Formats: sequence, C-alpha cells, structure tokens
Amino acid sequence: MRRRVQLETLGERLREARLAKGWSQRELSGKSGLTQANISKIETGQVDLQVSSLLELARFLDLELTLAPRQAMPAIEAIIRDTKAALAPPRVVNDIARITEASRALSQSANGALAEANADMRETAERLADQIAPLNRVASSFKAPFAARELARIADQVASAQKVLANPAVQAQLDFVQKNGKSIDAAIRRVSDATWALVALRNAAMHSAPDELRPAYTLDDEDGA
Repeated sequence: MRRRVQLETLGERLREARLAKGWSQRELSGKSGLTQANISKIETGQVDLQVSSLLELARFLDLELTLAPRQAMPAIEAIIRDTKAALAPPRVVNDIARITEASRALSQSANGALAEANADMRETAERLADQIAPLNRVASSFKAPFAARELARIADQVASAQKVLANPAVQAQLDFVQKNGKSIDAAIRRVSDATWALVALRNAAMHSAPDELRPAYTLDDEDGA
C-alpha cells in the first residue's frame, strides 16, 4: 500500500512538472522517447518506474534527482512549496492561505465545543484539511481566470462558514449549540460543498494545461491533448 502511494505521489509530481511547461503527454512522449501510454501509467502510479526512465523524464522536465536524508525532508518540502507559491498569482496565494487558515480553525472546532453539534462536523473538517497539501502543490496552475474566480468563491464560502463554526467567543458558550443548530448545520453543509468544489477544481488543474483550465464538469478524459 505504501509503495503504491509513493508511486502515485511521484507520478503526480511528474505530471505537475509537465503541466507547468504546458506540454501534453503526447508532446512529452515525442521529446523523451517514452510512449504516451507509458507516461500516462507513470503519472497515475500504475507502473513501477525504472530509474533510467525517471532520469530521462526528469531531464526533460527540468527536475533534479537526489538522495536526501529523511530528516531533511520537511525543510526540502517547505522550499518546494515556497518555490511553487512564488509562481502562483498573489490572489491565488492569498485565497489558499484563507482556506488553510479556515481549515485549521474548523479542525479545532471539530474537536472542541462543536464536536457533538453535528455528526458530520469532524468528517467534514478532516476532508477539507486533506485538500490543503494537494492544493498547494497545484497553486501555480490556477492562473486561468475561471480557476482564480472559482478558488476565490470557495475561499469566501469556507470563510463564511468559519464565522459560524470557529468563533472563539461562540465556542466558549456551550448553549450556542442548542440555540443555533440550524445555523451550524447550514455552515457545515457550506464547508462540505466547498470541499467538493475544491476537489473538482484541483482535478481540473491537474488534467488541463494552465491556459486551458475550465470547469471540471466539462472536462473530457485526457488523451494527451
């Protein structure tokens, strides 16, 4: 299981690098000599990539392979996140920061005074938290007008729910849950809807070139075009 996750993560990083260059799978195939079908399987973690093939793909995608101490990985990953964030528009970086801040506050609420308010509260907060790291990895892909607007809408929706679910003054009042059940339920639904929209937007960013990003419900299965 762990090996499969590692292969999927590696494939996702290679895919991000390809999309950052604006290349289709077919174009990368022509440059690297690997078949498009093989590239597709690599990007989705379906094959155990040989080192020689990985080196070849990395060379064309301007990536470097290195063996680093495991203890250094947090610092390395932080540098990578900062580099990617620098490539993203300031508005996108700000909206991702808003979603991240709201996610932290909601996670605290899910384990605090509102833990028993709604059976879906904790699951909803966890689902949103799970999207933060993948969201940061594709931040530079949200340059298209649609993507930026949709991300801003999602950030507004999550922030609106946060005002109800993560207000410190509210959490201190235990009777708030009893008096505001409907408001809490509605806010949790907003977070849930926003999370699914975030998943769709992230998937759209991963499946489209940066200048071709469009609503997820219109996407066709990628054939490398």
